[in-house]
Amino acid sequence: MGHDNPSTRSESNRVSRRAVLTTVAGTPTLTYLGSVVSASDNSTEIPYIKYGDEVVKWKTVPKQWWEAEQQAVAAMKDLAAKYESHPAVTGVSLTNSEMRVNGRPTSRVEIDIGYEHSAESFTAPETDYAVPVGVRQRGPLELHSPSTSCNDNWCDTTQYNKPRGGARLDGSHSATCRVEYDDRHHLMCAAHAVTDCGAVTPSNKVHHEGGYIGEVVDHDSKEDWAIIENDPDGDFQNISGYIAGHNIRVSGHVSEEALNDMRSNGEEAYHRGAKTCTTQGPVKRTGIDLPYSSDCEGSGIYVEIDNCTYGGDSGGPHYDIWEDSGGCEWAAIVAPHKGGAGGGSGYSVGAAAHEIVDNNPIRFPSPNPCGPTQ
Repeated sequence: MGHDNPSTRSESNRVSRRAVLTTVAGTPTLTYLGSVVSASDNSTEIPYIKYGDEVVKWKTVPKQWWEAEQQAVAAMKDLAAKYESHPAVTGVSLTNSEMRVNGRPTSRVEIDIGYEHSAESFTAPETDYAVPVGVRQRGPLELHSPSTSCNDNWCDTTQYNKPRGGARLDGSHSATCRVEYDDRHHLMCAAHAVTDCGAVTPSNKVHHEGGYIGEVVDHDSKEDWAIIENDPDGDFQNISGYIAGHNIRVSGHVSEEALNDMRSNGEEAYHRGAKTCTTQGPVKRTGIDLPYSSDCEGSGIYVEIDNCTYGGDSGGPHYDIWEDSGGCEWAAIVAPHKGGAGGGSGYSVGAAAHEIVDNNPIRFPSPNPCGPTQ
């Protein structure tokens, strides 16, 4: 995989993007920047699908659960700041707890301890902002190691006369999807497949099934994406807006709020990679770091999904299926695939799409639903 130096652009943007804490009657609450959240006595609407900063579709969730979720996010951010420099702590994330509100699991904070350290030697608070806190030992993450239940045969992509999300790119990795960058269509893939720790490799031309797409024009190895320009003189005049093999078009990305909702609700995300084809599994964790130290890894930006992936799936999209008011289904990007561990459990990770959009001039395709947007 590729590596690069810390991105001051990403870090400064992340500070301005992140939620801010306020205090009401002595109790910290969380207000998401840029989000308009309306509420009735028993329910709250949160942004579900977004196109850039625009909310394309809202989702109604239980109000009490949402209030508990805000406290959990506040606790995660508080503990991440507290243990930022602790040598044993490799990250602080959110996962589901045993407690339920309105029939739904609330979140707990988990502090990850690096495999070089003993979890027993670390003392964590039992709660933070009244949110339960746990500790887990993290082993080294072996990127792209086979998962025993995964398909390890390359999918047939020769029928695609346009590069699609999840289709195989020459060099044995996968495309993410078509994106809007500099007001033009480009193709996204994994940075570590085409870069070398922050520098584009001498051969930065990307091909699909032997045909020339274009050159890498931008990338971020922390978030693990690269942007391929569609060369008008290349072999492909257009890049498809569809996911390979799933025959569904990409429209927008899953919001930060909805990603936490998917995790709590046990909602599954799909993944399309050129090696394992289409798989799916539940969102397990949000806001995670990766369990090793590298200048190429971001802090608190990854989502973990329990689906099957294999070496060669890098860059392939993790996505959610949403339906517009006209009954048409669309794919909203959850995260481009970065890597995973073996053992048959899936354990796939990628930088959340909302992080990529918030930090960069990138938009996942604009919605063109068959019915009015909601």
